[in-house]
Amino acid sequence: MITHEYEVGDEESGGNTKRSKSTEEGDYCVQSNTEGANIGGSIIKHPTGRDTAKRKEKGKSSNEIIEELRAMRLSRDSEVEIMRKILEMDQQKVQQREKKMDERELTKMQLVHLNTLLQKEPLASDEENMKRFLMSKFYGN
Repeated sequence: MITHEYEVGDEESGGNTKRSKSTEEGDYCVQSNTEGANIGGSIIKHPTGRDTAKRKEKGKSSNEIIEELRAMRLSRDSEVEIMRKILEMDQQKVQQREKKMDERELTKMQLVHLNTLLQKEPLASDEENMKRFLMSKFYGN
């Protein structure tokens, strides 16, 4: 039964070793990390290039994250484009309303002007021309 495990320096081999309490009496055994772990009399060797495999796994998760971020960016870009189009349509509606209001204001002013011309006698030639123009606009020929 292993109860404690820690690393100690091994000056002779130039590497690290693990020292484990391996018996009920508390005897210690020393294991070298260069060969692999010695558990229950068998040696477990780490596969060659395990760090490389771990890096590849990390790379895969990083690639997945990058792909998710790209998808989120594309989605965000689409949302921004839709918002721009909505804003443009709203601005066009506002401009159309303003134009209609301007046209109404102009029409009201022209009606007031026509009413003034109808009440005035005698009219100058330019006033007579304006009166005919306004009459044809509002009442036809």
